[in-house]
Amino acid sequence: AAELATTSHAAPLDELIALYKTLGRAYFSRDRIEEAVSAWSKIAEIDPQNIFARIELADLFREQELYTKAIEQHEAIIRLEQDNPYRVCLSYREIGKIQEERVDYQKAIQSYDAAITLTAPGNWLWKDVQRRIIGIFASDGNWQSLVAYYQGKLQTAPNDPELIGLLASAYIENQQRDEGIAAYRKGLELAPADTSLRLEFITVLRNAEKFDEAAAEYEFLSESQPDNLDIYRELGELYIQLGNENRAKTTYQRMIDRDPGNAGIHLSINTIAAYEKATPLAPNNLDYIQYYGEYYLRKGKRDKAVEIWNRMVAGTKPSQRITIALHDCLGQESSVPMP
Repeated sequence: AAELATTSHAAPLDELIALYKTLGRAYFSRDRIEEAVSAWSKIAEIDPQNIFARIELADLFREQELYTKAIEQHEAIIRLEQDNPYRVCLSYREIGKIQEERVDYQKAIQSYDAAITLTAPGNWLWKDVQRRIIGIFASDGNWQSLVAYYQGKLQTAPNDPELIGLLASAYIENQQRDEGIAAYRKGLELAPADTSLRLEFITVLRNAEKFDEAAAEYEFLSESQPDNLDIYRELGELYIQLGNENRAKTTYQRMIDRDPGNAGIHLSINTIAAYEKATPLAPNNLDYIQYYGEYYLRKGKRDKAVEIWNRMVAGTKPSQRITIALHDCLGQESSVPMP
């Protein structure tokens, strides 16, 4: 039927492709591999310039673990689309993925390297391919080789902040903290506006308990992103860890000044004054009242916690969930009977 439809031109192209795909699967299910490959190969022969048909064919071969045939289709696409770097990049990436499945990691890295040369640093495709390269080294914890890999790449692009950031991360994974910190600093000197790189660096500094240095990095971010309240919150916590309550208060006040009517901001500061400000702003938010009581309980002021928690049910008929929560918090001191 497939041959007849082809020679008589009796079927549209998409129907012919579907017909040969079905024929190939039928052969394959009967272990007639050569005939299956022959049937599937007809898809490319019908319209050799149709790269989308070749992509489908490559996926079909890959699905049946006919990896060499799948790679051949992508190599054909690379030849056909040599003036289209995006499409060539995608095919090199697909070849790398197939080689990974074959556990041919060196060839996979070579294919990924070829893909990287065809895309701009920092875009989604560049990042995806870099993640795949890192994944190959990470699969057996070979961080030293990953460090060497990125050191090699920086030989030809010594001032590429993206590559420097990847090298810094590799150093950290390889337990080379000082080298990693130095690399992050260099990367940020070259790209001071790279927020993702700076946040990575802050995480490294916090894990190393270098809280004063982490605070300095957050201060930089707070100046460049004054409306990002999460930065103030994290910075305030760092100052508390450093025992600098005055700087913490100043930082939290900067956060409040940005949105003074936001109860959640006051609540997140986690001080008595903040809770007293937050609860009137959202008087029906029982979670806020519960957190307020828990704050007093942590401070050892149980009587005050009881007083605040009983506000949750004052003048109302509480739900079963709230009643149970109160008894969990207060035990016999709750003014509300269990349901």
